[in-house]
Amino acid sequence: MSFDAGLTRSNLDCFLHCTTPTVKSQFLPKSEIRNLNLLWNFREIENVVYFTLSDLWSCYDEWSAYGAGVPIMLNSYETLVQYYVPYLSAVQIFTSSSPVNSLREETDSFSDSSSDESVTEKLWRWDGCSSEDGSPEQDSRLGYLYFQYFERSTPYGRVPLMDKINGLSGRFSDMDPGDDIEGAGDGAISLPAFGLATYKMQGDVWVSGNSGRDGEKLVSLLSVADSWLKQLGVQHHDFDYFRGIRHG
Repeated sequence: MSFDAGLTRSNLDCFLHCTTPTVKSQFLPKSEIRNLNLLWNFREIENVVYFTLSDLWSCYDEWSAYGAGVPIMLNSYETLVQYYVPYLSAVQIFTSSSPVNSLREETDSFSDSSSDESVTEKLWRWDGCSSEDGSPEQDSRLGYLYFQYFERSTPYGRVPLMDKINGLSGRFSDMDPGDDIEGAGDGAISLPAFGLATYKMQGDVWVSGNSGRDGEKLVSLLSVADSWLKQLGVQHHDFDYFRGIRHG
């Protein structure tokens, strides 16, 4: 079995490459550009490329069922394929205009039959980030927080990513706000990770690549993820858990 594409990369680079989704892109109709957040500076751009959430989720369909195969080079120079299954940790959706819906919160109880632990998972349309008149406040860069979900159940009790997405979409059809926009174009957008918190990636197999620079890259990606979450002002359960395991 040949893994020529992976052998040109370090194990970390190969992991990032193989787990990066590539989605179908379209051009946003000009009539919709004027509705975007002014701070995004799209009005001075002739063509705005976008993708829909449904196209993004479809990238994870097969991975959710079988895992994403990643060729890994061992210290013995043997190559194996490790499969990584994605799960939903958290999601936030921002809109360019203020939501007209009032605060809505749902609570689901998750009970693990093998233990006494009960974990509560909550989802909001918008979560109390509101001004004095009760309307949601705007983040000057991202827009208005319209929907967010943070997974708090234990990792071994989670359903596959697509099952979770389908469940959320069943409650909130607007999980895919791009479905009602018809655009033109036939391209693709790669969505690489800009931040990363890892678990069990401290061994030489992961940090010895690129003349040792992969160790520095892992630290940098962790720092970026930490900075981004602090800017958003959110507590990410999985990030805190992985960081605690790494430094605990």
